[in-house]
Order: sequence, then C-alpha cells, then structure tokens
Amino acid sequence: MIEVLNDKKVVTRKPHECIGCGEIFPKGTRMNLQTSVQDCGICSVYTCLDCERLMPYWDTSLEDGYPYGFARELMDDLEFEGSIKEFADHCEANEKKVD
Repeated sequence: MIEVLNDKKVVTRKPHECIGCGEIFPKGTRMNLQTSVQDCGICSVYTCLDCERLMPYWDTSLEDGYPYGFARELMDDLEFEGSIKEFADHCEANEKKVD
C-alpha cells in the first residue's frame, strides 16, 4: 500500500527521468513530483506533464501505484504510434480507458 505524502508541480533544478515514459528531462522542466511511503521506505518520483495526463487511464485498482513505463505500456496496449503528447491528446479526446 502506498501513502502519498506530497504531490506537486515543480520546476526541476537538475535532469530527472519520468517514471511514465522513461525519458530524461533537462533542468528547468516543469514536472510533477510525488513523494510517498512504500514498502521500501520514502520514495520520490517525477512524471512529465504529458504522462501525468495519462494517469487516469491506468488501472487504479492496482495498489502498487504506477509502474515504471506505464505510459509506454498504455501506448502498446492500444497499439498507438506517435509521441506521448499525441497519445495523451488522443486519450483525452476519446476518453479511452484501459481495462
């Protein structure tokens, strides 16, 4: 079970990897920072804003939260070819949820 301690938008002070797509974003990028308590202790993860838009389309019944690469996995499940931003736009326009 995950207990979220903090969930906020930040401007990064150094490069960070997005947990959703695995891309490295340079310092000065606006990202979502979530700090939580997990089985392994306190953990902080960064999500780019496009991957954050895809979070509602992930199966939230999973108690382990969002796995590394969840955005790419969603794209593969729906056989979508394009960028993460294009995929997020597509999902929001069509309200496609993965079961």
